[in-house]
Order: sequence, then C-alpha cells, then structure tokens
Amino acid sequence: TLTVSSVPLPLWEVSVQTNISHTYSGDLEVFLISPDGTRNALTTRNGEGYNDLFAGTFWSDHATVGVAEAAFAGDGVWPQLIPEGALGAFHGQAANGDWQLVVTDVDNGAGGTFNGWSLSFNTLNERYRTLYNASYKSVGQPITDYSTVTSTITIAGAGSYLADLTAFTAISHTASGDLFVMLTAPSGLTTTLTHGDGEGNDNLFNSTEWRDTAPSPVTDAAYVDGEALSAVQPVGAMSHFVGTDPNGVWTLTVKDALGQDTGQLKAWGISFHTAFCAPTYLPVVTR
Repeated sequence: TLTVSSVPLPLWEVSVQTNISHTYSGDLEVFLISPDGTRNALTTRNGEGYNDLFAGTFWSDHATVGVAEAAFAGDGVWPQLIPEGALGAFHGQAANGDWQLVVTDVDNGAGGTFNGWSLSFNTLNERYRTLYNASYKSVGQPITDYSTVTSTITIAGAGSYLADLTAFTAISHTASGDLFVMLTAPSGLTTTLTHGDGEGNDNLFNSTEWRDTAPSPVTDAAYVDGEALSAVQPVGAMSHFVGTDPNGVWTLTVKDALGQDTGQLKAWGISFHTAFCAPTYLPVVTR
C-alpha cells in the first residue's frame, strides 16, 4: 500500500514502476487498485518463462507496446510497457488515499521477490472542460483469409487537444481470435485493439466499445460464442492518444492472420472529448 496525500484534483494520468524479480514472469498477476476501489490489471500471466521481465518496468499508457502483445524473447527487464488494463481507467479520479499493488503467483515451480514499487501522477490545477465529437462509418468490406482491410475516418473542426477516446467496431467473424485490429491516429501514433484475442468464438467484436474505463481488458474478458463484447479495454490503451490533435485521418486496420474463417468489417467509429481549461494549461505529453 502507498498512501497519497495533498495531490490536487483531478488526475490527468497515472504511471507505475514495479520491481518484481521472478524466475517465471508468466506466473504473475499484478493489479493496481486506486483509493476508490477501481482495480486494473498491469499484467495477468504475460511473459512466459522469462526471468525478471518486470523487475524495473515503467508502466505507462504512453509506452510503445502493450504487455499482452510484446515479443518477449529473453530474460531481463522490459523498461517500458503499456499495461494489460489501461491506466486511463483512473483518469479524473481523486489521487489522495490508499493505492494498492497486488502481486499474485498463480502457479507452482518458480518464485521471486516483490522488491518495491512507485506511482507517478500528472494532475491539473482545476477540473478541465470538454467538447464532444463523434464520427461513425458504414464499411461493408469482406475480411477473407490472410487479408488486411483498412478504413478511414476524417475529423475536422474539433478541438486540438484530445482528452479521451472511445472506438466502436462492428466486425462479424467466425473466429474472433484470427483478428488483429489496430487504430492509427492522424499523428501516426497507433494502439492495438485486439491481438488475436477471443479464440474460435464468433462475432465477439460485432458491437463493441473499446475504452479505458471498460470493466476488463479484452485479454481477460468472458467470451461467449456468438455474443459481442459490449465494452472492453483494448490491448493498447486509448489514452495513448491523449494530448494529441484529433483532427485529420484516423485509420482502422483489420488483419485476418489465420485460414478457414472469414468475416466482414461492417462499420466502425470513434467518439472523443477535446479538453481546455483556463487559466491553467493541460500538460503536454512527451514520448
């Protein structure tokens, strides 16, 4: 537990650093719990049998790759990772109170040490105000075996500072685990919505909201064949885009990575708020 006090409201962003040494990183489930009880996953059984992957990791929604899609290939610390559950889930909450990091070893045969951890915050001097924008597009494009489908939405006339983002997909497919779906912002930044998640279940992403405040990451969602997930956190955080200019061309890329099963990109969309506050300013995100 870390007790935080005298931090002004509201939280703009949160990051975490962990020092967890372990001889089989894939045994670990690590959750961050905020003072209001919001529980969010840093990692759940990622990293396979590699040693000490999280013994110094800085967890941030602005890192370049998510822990659930990183190509781990050896022992040693990964310096920066997007967590499995987006830290944007804590956006706007009160920072003050008891924060908890919960580390569970879920398997036998290997062990380690929870050496320590820390939190970092960006806050604002006052509550920011927002303007809302949304855009949706019907596509109707087939997704065949081993194909890649792209679709674009152009945003114009919105504010210049993104505060939050939600994506929507209507993708029918007879094996959702075949799909790799990525969203690219006008700035060129990308985040992964799903990275082969969903196994052989049909149509999981056929009417789905992708947002940081959803109940669980897509990697840990309860899949039911033929039933769309209503709202999930993406593999890569939506708050990865916070602070950028939303005006310009957004691109959704859908890749079918396996054979036999096919589908259709029926429609997709984005909705977002742009933020402003006076007389203070919003912190500029550096990457």
